[in-house]
Formats: sequence, structure tokens, C-alpha cells
Amino acid sequence: MVSRYRFPNANISRVVFYVYAFLKITLFSLFSKNESKQGHPLLLSPHSDPIAYHAAHVFVVNTQSDTLDIIDAKLNKIVSRIATGIDPVSVAIRPDGKEIWVSNHLSDSISVIDNDSKSSTYHSIVATIQDMDLEKKATRFDEPVGIAFASNKKAYVALSSNNEIAVIDVKTRRVAKRIKITAQEPRAIKVKNDKLYVIPFESNNRTQLSGGVGKPHDGDLVTFDARKLASAFDSVGFTVDVIKHPEVPDKDLFIFDTINEKPLRTFKSLGTNLFGLDVTNSGEVFIAQTDAQNHVNGRAGTKKHGLEQLMNRPYLNQLTKVSSEGKARFINLNPLPPEQPNRKKAIASPFAIKASSDGRIIYCTAAGSDHFFAIDSESGEILAKVKVGSVPRGIAFQRLENGKEKFAWIYNAVSNSVTKVDLTEFDQWRSVSTIQLDDPTLKLYKEGRIAFNTSRASSNGTFSCASCHADGNTDQLLWVLETPHLVGADQIEPRLSQTLRGLRGTAPYHWDGVPGDPYGGKNAATREMLEPNSDVNRPETSVRNVIDGSMATTMLDSNSDIRNDENKKGYLTKKERDAMAEFLLNLSHMPTKGRSYDDKLSDQALIGFERFHITGARDQKNLNTNVCGSCHTFPYLATDQDSMQVPSFRGALDRFITQAQGRNSVIDLGGVKEIAERGFPEEEVWKRMFNMGEPKRLWPVIDMFKESSSGFPGAFGRQATLSNKTANDLVTLSLIKGLEESAKKGSILLKVSGLIVNDSKREKIELSYVKVSPSTTDVEDGVSTSFGYKNFDDSGQIYSLKSLIRKAKSGAFVGTFTGVLGDGFNSPPPVIWTAGSLHEQRGAQLFPRINEEIKTMRISARYVKENSYVFVNGKRYPANFKMVGKDLADLELYKMPPKGMNMVQIQNPKSYISNELIFFVESREEAILRYKKEPPYLLTTILNSCLINDNIKEAKILIEAGSDLNMPHEHFDKERPPIIIASQYGHEEVVKILLENGANPNIQTKSGDTALHSAARMGRFDITKMLIESGADTQLSNQRKKKPINFVNHFSQKGNFEKYHAPHNVNLTLDHARYVKETPKVMKLLNSSAKSKRANVLLLMSDDLGIKDIGSYGGFVKTPNIDRLASGGVKFTEFHAGAVVCSPSRATFLTGRQHLRTGVYTVIQDSVHSMHLLEREVTIAELLKEKSYQTVHLGKWHLGTPFRGIDKPSLNDHGFDYWFATENNANPSHKNPVNFVRNGKEAGKIKGYACQIIADEAINWFDKEYQKDRPFFINLWFQEPHAPIAAPDEIVSKYGKVNDPTAIYSGTVENTDKAIGRILKKLDSLGELENTIIVYTSDHGSYRTERNGDLRGDKGSNFQGGLRTPGIIYWPKGIKGGRSLSNPAGSVDLLPTLCGLLHIAPPKNVHLDGSNLTPLLTSKGKFHRKQSLFWHSPTGQPNVALRKGDYTLLGYRELVFKRDQKRINELVNEAKVVIEKDLGRTVIRKELFSILYNSKFKNKEAEKIRAEFVRLNQFQESWIPEIKKGSGGFRKFELYDLKNDPNQTKDISNQKPELFNELKNELIALNKSVLSDAPYWGVKEIKGPQIPGNVDSVGLGRLLKKIDTNKLPKAYNPSTHQKYVDKRIEGMSLKQRQKLGRLWKEKERIDPDMKNRGNSFIRILEYSSALD
Repeated sequence: MVSRYRFPNANISRVVFYVYAFLKITLFSLFSKNESKQGHPLLLSPHSDPIAYHAAHVFVVNTQSDTLDIIDAKLNKIVSRIATGIDPVSVAIRPDGKEIWVSNHLSDSISVIDNDSKSSTYHSIVATIQDMDLEKKATRFDEPVGIAFASNKKAYVALSSNNEIAVIDVKTRRVAKRIKITAQEPRAIKVKNDKLYVIPFESNNRTQLSGGVGKPHDGDLVTFDARKLASAFDSVGFTVDVIKHPEVPDKDLFIFDTINEKPLRTFKSLGTNLFGLDVTNSGEVFIAQTDAQNHVNGRAGTKKHGLEQLMNRPYLNQLTKVSSEGKARFINLNPLPPEQPNRKKAIASPFAIKASSDGRIIYCTAAGSDHFFAIDSESGEILAKVKVGSVPRGIAFQRLENGKEKFAWIYNAVSNSVTKVDLTEFDQWRSVSTIQLDDPTLKLYKEGRIAFNTSRASSNGTFSCASCHADGNTDQLLWVLETPHLVGADQIEPRLSQTLRGLRGTAPYHWDGVPGDPYGGKNAATREMLEPNSDVNRPETSVRNVIDGSMATTMLDSNSDIRNDENKKGYLTKKERDAMAEFLLNLSHMPTKGRSYDDKLSDQALIGFERFHITGARDQKNLNTNVCGSCHTFPYLATDQDSMQVPSFRGALDRFITQAQGRNSVIDLGGVKEIAERGFPEEEVWKRMFNMGEPKRLWPVIDMFKESSSGFPGAFGRQATLSNKTANDLVTLSLIKGLEESAKKGSILLKVSGLIVNDSKREKIELSYVKVSPSTTDVEDGVSTSFGYKNFDDSGQIYSLKSLIRKAKSGAFVGTFTGVLGDGFNSPPPVIWTAGSLHEQRGAQLFPRINEEIKTMRISARYVKENSYVFVNGKRYPANFKMVGKDLADLELYKMPPKGMNMVQIQNPKSYISNELIFFVESREEAILRYKKEPPYLLTTILNSCLINDNIKEAKILIEAGSDLNMPHEHFDKERPPIIIASQYGHEEVVKILLENGANPNIQTKSGDTALHSAARMGRFDITKMLIESGADTQLSNQRKKKPINFVNHFSQKGNFEKYHAPHNVNLTLDHARYVKETPKVMKLLNSSAKSKRANVLLLMSDDLGIKDIGSYGGFVKTPNIDRLASGGVKFTEFHAGAVVCSPSRATFLTGRQHLRTGVYTVIQDSVHSMHLLEREVTIAELLKEKSYQTVHLGKWHLGTPFRGIDKPSLNDHGFDYWFATENNANPSHKNPVNFVRNGKEAGKIKGYACQIIADEAINWFDKEYQKDRPFFINLWFQEPHAPIAAPDEIVSKYGKVNDPTAIYSGTVENTDKAIGRILKKLDSLGELENTIIVYTSDHGSYRTERNGDLRGDKGSNFQGGLRTPGIIYWPKGIKGGRSLSNPAGSVDLLPTLCGLLHIAPPKNVHLDGSNLTPLLTSKGKFHRKQSLFWHSPTGQPNVALRKGDYTLLGYRELVFKRDQKRINELVNEAKVVIEKDLGRTVIRKELFSILYNSKFKNKEAEKIRAEFVRLNQFQESWIPEIKKGSGGFRKFELYDLKNDPNQTKDISNQKPELFNELKNELIALNKSVLSDAPYWGVKEIKGPQIPGNVDSVGLGRLLKKIDTNKLPKAYNPSTHQKYVDKRIEGMSLKQRQKLGRLWKEKERIDPDMKNRGNSFIRILEYSSALD
């Protein structure tokens, strides 16, 4: 920050201090020599009309000294100085001349000064105008600038950061109303002829990136898809220009009626940066402005523009004249390019502007070239010009009686002086006098500020550094400068100019991380390890590097090779550049606009801190944490990264264009135009930016931005004037008491300036609120309570607040109380962050934790002085702060703060306060409970950070709290699963804990690396052994086809690790001696383990079998073989099917996903439905096939086959090498079926019963196909006991008569058990039984109610009777048997569980609805269900069900599907007669329906009846759009306690409302997620342009596979990819482009990890362009 007193970290030999000789005039001393002096940094506040003339006096703001200085116009001397608020920037005289108003930019106030010479308070402040929110203790009057009076009764104040004009009632000193300005930063305002004129400073100039949404790429306004770039990391691969877009609002002049404040007119496109404003009596408007030319060389993508095309003219210096009729004309102050002005005569940065009374002559200052000049408003001819002081920003005229201008008084903002210019003769303008204002600014900083603002820095003298970075901020524009191409880019990327505030600690600079890099390494422009280009121990050298680069490029004509006195390209001397570097390095952000004066953060701001830094946006769907603070870390909310730089979020609300390229501000993007029309209000912009994860979840971050510290305590600058009019005013008294409290705790110095009557004499008085009676006992919270207001004059009088209020009420005192800082600015603001290197912060921040046992926290800190103050939650705390190492400190609190999250700050005495830092007061157990409230994927991100930063204690807590140890994917490519990080960093204990808690040793990163790759690379023998013993696959290859053994010995040569590996991995070190010792053992272990074989898998599933059908679950049917599996394995007593009917349940069984996501809505009828299991779905077979498993399917399939003439995937497409299957049920019954198909060929009629036929096939496969050296996966789905049923008479007779359906049903169950026994016997004979994982279950409950026990419902119902099935898992070699588990589980868990048991990574980028049951089965680790069990039956009622613990919630939908129920009933009755006659017995309704759905009749008439019944009653794919809308909503819900009410007889929704609402919200969210993933089926539902052949969303996948086999065109060259694409697209029709877009979108969806995106796109491009 720029200090006005001392130079931080300066080499004393280079520092020259100003010693001012005060003018010998009668001034009241602001501070006596015995008093603490105040001061604060230079903050570059803007100006508007900072000088005024009235009654032979000149009134000028002294921004540097916080005074209004009064100059006698005759004597040319300062005659009085009035202490105002902080940073006075504008002055206005009330029309009657009796008051002077001064706007204080940082005090957020107006000082009202009595200017009535007859008054007893003449030239004293009599009131402070502001607007305080007492509840929030924060201002609503932020950063005022311009002031204009409509009359003696009404005034206007421009509230720049609020984008508002405050309407002030002069009498009451209150804000009467506000005028919203739909543009940025209103500063200059004028009133003329009952009209208010307003110009915004940052009006923009309609420029943006050349992106569009849903528009053809025309090479002009649209060259890329804005939505894609908005979600991209950078613009590599896009053709990006800066263009002027006609739809971008550019509102530059607002005119309002001063009678009622109604808008009259708005003018557009009058300039870019609008500085000065004046209006003549005739209504002509004159604006001093600079017009940005960033579009002139903006075609960086289409035309490869660079800096040369800008012609060294980034801004045109112009005056804009708007006639009374509303016509705008631009007056250029320099020749237009390509002609260049003489750099010594050029006019730069027109700022203050005044028109002559007739409007013919315009007077203006040039803030960049230090000129005051006059110009003919008609011809544009410059009439006169004179040099003045540095950065002139104000003009005041001293006129003759005839109104003609005699003298001009020019305020020079940086030299802090006033120049008096004689205007008598135009050809002989001369400077009469220069009056120097008191200026405490360091000489070095002043020199640096002059260099920053001078146009001498540019080749043609037309612009300065401040032209783009006015007042140290950003112009909010995109520029094409001489920045390096990013890796992979073929153009210069346009870049948003960055703010220059808050540079300290945030190097390297610029978005690309190239300039000012004190660390070296990679950046966005190279993957090479570069050397630093500045000195890390001298931060000013980083800024200097940026300055040198700018001087040699942006500021210098491309044809110039001018050198300075140190032979560096460009203008400005070494001394000037050094001074500018120091000045910019210490430039601060403005105090935050919403910070309370008691420094206590609001609840919303605290939530913002927590979500920004800890819990994130909770993007549950993508498992993205979106924790902003993982990159924007404390203390500066910025981090140096290896690629794109992460700039600071400090000062975020001063910026309305965000991100490196403003890529989220393209006008076509959703919501941008609406925000733009409102003037890009910053809070609305950031709300849109934070539209991620849970809706509005990150919006409290905006409150964090508004309230967090930028180095200043909240009471800094706050003011209140106590007088007889305010002595009873609640706002005034509350504010004064708040300032006192802040002064007591040491946050500020409290100063009072005013008048007092003592002994009937009225005199000026300056008071300081100080400790007046020190006491060792009178202490509260470490803060002395004995304070008073002391006069440091000879009297030493002390006043209490009560006495001052009493005097004020009597009229004996008027004084302004102001919170200021001391003069201790010999170092930058203190900063604190989590313990560790500032530069190498990566990932989740690990915030300190204290409790009654551990009261000291270890943190990192810089710039903290001795005897600093400690604040917790805004209160001063007794504490001991001690530096214990480089940037490391121990902070011990003597008093324990409240439980939970707290905020700590450190303040240097009478100086800056640090940023907030989060810490927790909690025990270990409380930390676990807190973590358990967060999503497991968030805990994983924090866990990873713990492992990288060697915080093993916290890592254990996070694992215990339930971190997701096997997340399917991460948001960033470089993030890795915890097991991989722990293995790489050598955390042996953690690796063991992770494996015990179910971490998959074979989980892979996006590049394919496993934990074994990492352990082998680092030569970690014990970890390698542990991983292999836990099932790590030594043969797994990464994407470069490298196995773990290929990484052994990589670092055998000393130094290789430090050179090639360490720079890419934070905190990673290598003990080379250990590495050399252990590496041979690692090699031997990997070689010896390569021959081990994985466990086999046999999945057995019955069809329509109830939970009471088998012996081990209490059934009476004899099932000894199944019972043997149950007794030797693990039996789940609360196991659930994947769905309540056949096809959906099987889809869930194979994929671990809710069946709607997989494309299966309900029972599939292949002859009529397009529906099938989507080919894109990853099945168990496909996963295991990748691991060299032989894959076999035997039995019923029912997931869609191509057997009925509709193109559907076959079983091979789902990962099965060998299959023997029926499309649906065995036909005509289980006996002698005729519909088996073997590997695509019909097997014909086979004698026997289906289950035994399948067993025969399995045994035959073992005899003929089985390869002993490979594991096998057999998916064996029996048809029994699904109707039509049949079983051997000798078995049936055990249970009743041979024609009794109930007995036959039981016979099918026993027959199936016998078939299973034969298969088990075969496995035993092969020696494979012990190493085979066997699962037995059913696809859902039975259609026979009694076989479901006493549970409510049966097949087709979402009550437990339809869902509950047996669930047995048997694996003697890997699971301890003989156990029953009551944990709710289901078929949805099979895929993740097999992955866990076999140590196989789950499918990447796939949302699994099931959970890994391995911890339950192996008794290793803790089981955590990441998502409740959920079912959705599109046409059933209840429609949905959710199971969580002992409770289930059911929902009933509103939607009713239209069926011809009358005709259906007629067909059922007709069919019943035929079937009962054929069977010779009565059939119940459920059996009747089963026969109708699953059989075919030889009788043609009967078959005709059956076919019509099926057609009318079956699921219609045309219903899908309505289903996807949400199943018509829900009409009611029911909640059941399954532990106490297993039969679901009592709805307890009303008894447990909290639980009900929790489960209801979860159910609705899950339902929404499932339905959004579910595809459309049938041609009618296809949206958008059609692909030839009416290919639906599923068919697109097959089409894309075919396209991927096409050859690339010969004309295509990858090195000119974008040019080729642009040319081809240019020649395509709109229809072809639409087809291209749809195909590419589908390709990205189904194959997000495609290896060569460029080639894939070209193939789709060629295919699309060939279509008609």
C-alpha cells in the first residue's frame, strides 16, 4: 500500500523524505508534537470538480492531507485548512454561497462547511451527510464523488460504487431518494436549467469477445460458441476476436428532471472513459473523455492481429459535444491514426472541462500531458495551451464583472498544487503562481505516481499507464497486446486489463502468469521450467519486470527501438521506473463497502467465507466441490498456478467484467443482456458468476466481498458531527459510540475537530480519544475502559462524551468525530494464512483448530509488528503472537472463543489490520461431526490437501468422517484419489487406513495412473507390498501404456527427481539413499506378483422369486444349495431389487445405476419398443472384460435384443463374449423351451427344464471354453419361477398335486436350486469354488403374495413386498461367512461392490446410484452409503420410493396415462375363458396377466386377443416426454418406519415432520436427477434437427462409432486445425451446421474423455458437410 509517510522495506540510501516547511500563515495545527499522528495510505481516489471559486476565495480539496484548503485569491496564499473526512475529492458551493460541501470518498460522507462570514461557525464543519445502516453498522453512501445543487434546498451526490445519485434534502441533511444509474461509476454531475446531467466514468465501448449462442459463425460478430468458451479453462482451440457488438449497451449521458427526478433522456456512445462534464446555459453538453480503440487490433483470431495494428494509439483523446438538439460531435485533440502527433505537443487524458458562458470556448485540463488548454468548440482548433502541475484534474474560474474568464485556478492532483493562470490574452496565457498544498506523500511515491500518470511514457505522448488503469484500477476492457501465445494456441488471446491495486503478494502478474514471476516454473505460455524473472526477496522487482515489459511493448511504437538510460527499450528513466514499481507495489485496494464499523462480520458474510473457503457450491451431480478458496487462497485470495494465473478476488466488487477474457460477459449468454441493460451492477454480475452447484448457494460470497478486510478496520474514515441539531440523533450517537469502542480496542485513533465555547470564548479545538487514567484492574477483555477526549494544547483539558453532548445541546460545541489510523506505515499490511508456503498453496486450505486442550494455533504470517493486536470475530482478544520461523507464527489465545468457526485478524498498532483467517474451536469428535454434514466428495478434496501438506492427523479425521475414497472422477485433471497421493508421498499409515476403509487400490487418475504407479515411481517398498496384498493390479497400464514396473528406477541418478519431478508436486521430497535401497525390492515384488489371478464372479438371479421362497429366508421349499451359500457367506436380510418389474431391475443389476438413467423405463417388449439398455452404459461384463475376464451370460436377458426386427445392441455389445439367452421368458414354458439363442444363432427346441438347460450350458462352457489362466464372469439369470411355469412331476408332487399351480411354482424353485447345486459341484471339481464370488438374488418380489411373507405389496409394487428379495454373497477366500446383515442393500450395489472386492476402479465419469458394500462384507473399514436407495416406476403407484435407514418414503404421482380400460377388461375376460379351458383349471388374475404378457397361443383367435391386450396395456414410449417432465408431480407422500412397522400399515408423516421433509427433499432431488438423465425413445420425441434415418438420441451413439472409423481427409493438417475448421464451416449450410452441432454435443456427452478431440471433430465435420 502506498504510504503517505514512510516507505515500506526501503533501502534507506534510496529513500528521500519530504520535509515540508510550513507556510508562515495563521493555521490551526492539526496535531501537536506530543500527540499520535494520523495517516493513511494513498488510495488514488477519483476527482470531479475538486476546486471551486467564490467571493475572492479558492476552495480546493487536499486529498493527500484530508483537508479543504482555502486560498485567498488576491494574496495567492492558503489562509485556512479545514479537516474533512478521508480523501476529499469534490467541492461545491451552495447557490446562496452560505455553505461549502465536500465529498469524502473514503469516509463515505459529505462535509458541510459553514461559509457565512457572519456566522460563529464560519469555515467550520457544521454537519456530516451520510446514510448509515445501523443494523449492519455499514454505509449506504459508498464512495461519493461529484456534488451538484439544484437549489438551496436540494442537492445531488454521485455515489460512484453504488451506481446511484443520492438526492439530498439540504435542510434535513438526509438522503431523500436515490436515482439508479444503469451504467458504471457515476462521478461527474451537473445541474443546469432544472436538469440533472450525469456521466458514468466506466461506460464501456460496446466491445466484447466475438462469441454467439445459436448463431452461425459469420467471421465477424460470431467466431465461436460462447457457451463452450464460458465453461472452458481458456480459449485455446477457439477463434477469438475483440469486436464491437451492437447489442452491448453503452449509456454515457443521463438527463433527469430536477423537479421530480424522472429520466428525460439517455445518450449512447459518447466515449469510453468519461472524466469531465459541463453544460452551458443553452443546454449544450461537453464531456472530456478518452475513447478506447481496443477493437482496432481486436481481430487476433480471424486476422492474427497483434500490437502493431493498434498503432500505439490505445485511446483517442477527445471532447464530446452534445448539442441542445441532442446531436453528438467528437473533437479529436490529436491527429487521428495512422498520423501520429509530436509527442512533446500531444494532449493526453482530457479530464476537467469548463465551457465559456456562450459555449464557444472549451477549457480543459490534460491529466496525462499536464496541460491546461482552450479549444474552439466549433472548429476544434486549440486556441491556447500552458503547462501546469502534475495531473491537473480541476478548473475554477475567477471571472470579470462581465462574466469573462480572467483567471483559471487549476488543481494538480499528483503534485498536489494549485496553478493560477492568467487568461487575459489567449496568445499570452501565463502561469501567475503555483500554490503548493501540504503533502505528506513520500517523495519516492510521488515520483512513481507521476511516472504512472505521465504520457511521456508513450511513443506519441497520447497515453500513459493510467489511461488503461485509471486510479490504479482497470478499464474493464479486453485488449490484444504483445502477450505470449498460450500452449496450443495459434493467436494472441485477448485479455482483460487487470487492476493494479493489491499487487503485493500476488506475483506473478497478469492472467498468464508470465511477467513479474519471482518463482519460475511453468506458466500458461510454456510447459517448460523457466527461471524466475524477478527476485522473490525484492517484490518491487516483480512489478518492475511488468513495467519494463509494458514500456517495451504497449507503450512503444512497434517500429521504435528507443532505449532509456539503462539501455532498456522504451521511455521513462531507470529512476522513474523504479519509483513507479515501488508506488504500484504498495497501492492498496479500497476499503470494502459493506464492512461494519465494529468489524463484526454479518451472518451472511460468515456463510460466504465458509462456502468460499471450505464447503463450496456443492455440485453433487458432477462431484465438483467448487471451493473457490482452493485456488483463491488466503491471504490475498490469489494463488500462483502452473498455468492460468489466479488473480485476487480482493476488490472483486470494483470489477464488473470478470475472468481473463470476460468470457462470461458475452451478450448472447443467458442473463447477460438483462444485466448489461441495468449497467452491469457488480453484485448481479457476481451472482451470475456464482451460478454453480446448488442454486444461490454461493451468493453469500458477495457479502464476504463486501465486508472482508482489505487492510482497513471498519471504523476507518467513519465520521459523525455532533451539534445542537444532532445531539439526540440516534445515528450520530450510535456512530460515535461505535468509534469509541473501536478506539478502545486499538483499531483506530479517534479524532475530533470543531469549535467549543470555553469561558464565553469560541475557539477551534482538536481532540483525541485517549486512555486518560491507566489502571491495572480496570480491564475488560484486555481493553482499558478509562478513556476521554484530550485537548493536546497547553490546557490539556479532558472531556467526556457526556460533557461534549451537553455542550452540543446548549450550542457550546460542534465537532466532527473521525476514525483515522496512525502514522505507522513503515511496513505493508499484515497478512495471515494457513501454515505453509504462500507461493505453494494448493488445494483445500487446512484451517487451524483449537480447543481447551490445544490453545495455540500454528499459522503463517508476514509484516506483523511487535505488540500487534489480536482480534477474534471483531473483538480484541488477549493473546500471545510469536513468530517461530520464516513466515510461521504461533498464536495462543488466553480466552477461548465460541465453538465452531471463528475469524481471527492481526492489527499492527495504529496501522493496518490483516485479512480474516478462519479457525475452528472444536474437539476431534466435534470436527468429525462437522465434516459428516458435508458431502463425502468435499471431504476427499480436503483429505487430498492434508496428504500433500503432511497433515496426517487431519487426514485420519477426514477418513473417519466419511471421505469418498473412490470418487469416480475429479474436477481437475491433476487431482488424484487419496490412495494415490498417500502412496506417492509415502504416508504408509494412511495407505493402510485407506485400504481398510475400502479404498480401491486400482482406482486410476484421468491419465490412467494407479497408486501402484506412484509407489513404484517413488520406490516405496512397504506401500507397494501393502497395495499388492490388497489386490492392486500390477498389470494395469496408464494411457501411455506404462505399467507400474515401467516406473521403477526413474530417479536412480541423483538429481533427476529434483529436476524433473519435484517441481510438479508440491512438498514432495525424495530420500535418495532410501530410494536406491528399496527400488530393487520393489522391482522384484512387482515381477513376482504379475502372475496372480483375480477371483471369479458368478451372479445367480431367479425370476419373480419372493423372499419367503427359499429355506434360508424362512421358506418351506427345499433349497439346500442356496442355503449352503447363505450359511457359508453373508446373508442380507434387507436386500432390495433394482426395480419392481423385470427389465428395469436387470438394467440396474448390471450397471449399478437407476434403470431410467440406462434407458430402461419398464418391461421391454422387443417387438414394439425401441427401448433397450443403452449401449453407452458400462456393465459389469464390460468392466471385467477389460481386466481379462472371460464373460458369459446364460438365461433370460430381457434388456432388449435385435431378435424382433428392431435394431438394438446384442449381448456382445454389452460385454459378453459368450451368451446363451432368451429374449424374455422361456417359451412356451420352462419345459422344452424353443426360444434360446446361442451367440446369435437359434438353438431350437431343447428338451428339459430351463434351469437345468442353463446349468448344462454352464457345465458345457467349463468343459469346452474355459481358460484356466483367466478369471471368469458368468451372469446366470434363471427364468424360474416366472410364469408360464413348469417343473418335473417328481419335484412338484412334494408340494401338492402335479397340476396345482402353487405346487408347480414351488417345484420350479427347488428345481432351480438343484441346477445351482450342479454348477457349484462343477466349480468345486475345477478347484475354483473357494475363489469365486457368488451372488444369489431375485429380480423383484413374487407375483404370489404369500411368497413375499407378510410384506405389503408384490411384483410391480414399490411397497416392500415388490422390492425385497434374497441377497446372498459368498466368497470363501475373501469373505468371512456365516453372517447375517440387516443393513439395507440391493442389486444397485452389485457393480460398485464387485469393484471394491476385486479392487477394480468403477467406470469413469459415470454416476453410480449404488454403493460399495465391501466394508460390510470384509469387516474392513466403515460402510457409507453415498446415496439413499431409490426406485421409480413410471406407470406404477406409488410412483417412487426412497429407503434411508429404517425409513421409507413413497410418493404418488399426479400423472394419469390414458388407456382404453373398457376394452382391456373385455379382452381379459375373453382370454380367461380360453386359457382356463386350455389348462383345465382356474387361473387367478395375476397368473392370467403373466400368461398374457409372456406366452404365445397356437390358437390364432386367442393369440389375436393376447396381442391386442398387450398392445393396449403396455408401456407407450410416447408417454416419455410427460414422464420426464416430472411424472406430473406428486399428489401425496407416505412415510413408514420399517423397523417397527415392516408391513407398512401406518403412515407417520405427521409424527416426524423433520424427517419427512428431509426425505421428501432428497426424494424429489433424486427423482429430478434420474429423470433428467433418462433418454427419449421413439422418433416423435426427438428434438432439433434430424440426422438422416431419424436416428434418435441412442442411435446417435452407434452412428458416432461408425463415424469414428472414417479416415481423415487428406487436406487436413493438425497444425492448421482451426483454419481448416473455419473454412469448412464457412461453406456449410445452416442445416449442416446444426447437424454438426448436435453430433458433436452427443459425442462430448457420451465420450468426455476422448483421446483425440481434434480428429473426432474433423470426422464429424466431414460427415455433416456431406449430408443434404
